Amino acid sequence: MQTDSPLARPPRSAATDGSDSPRTFGLKERIETSLQQHPETRRCHVTVAAQQGIVMLTGFVSSRLERERVVSIAWSTPGVTLVKVDLATSR
Repeated sequence: MQTDSPLARPPRSAATDGSDSPRTFGLKERIETSLQQHPETRRCHVTVAAQQGIVMLTGFVSSRLERERVVSIAWSTPGVTLVKVDLATSR
């Protein structure tokens, strides 16, 4: 049995999303889950993008306090190295 076939795929590792380490794997999903579970942010209309520890938050929040909470949740997620914010307040 030949293992170096052009159709063979390497084993899936924790860092298959183009990230630097397993800590950044699933970063987008972990932040989205945290936002959905937090009582102050579950109704936010925020889009999360993440790559190699850099997080981009875009969308709408209802207040400055809500904006601060969203940013705080992103920063508190392990693997985040930078948070870029483009959130508009809808009020």
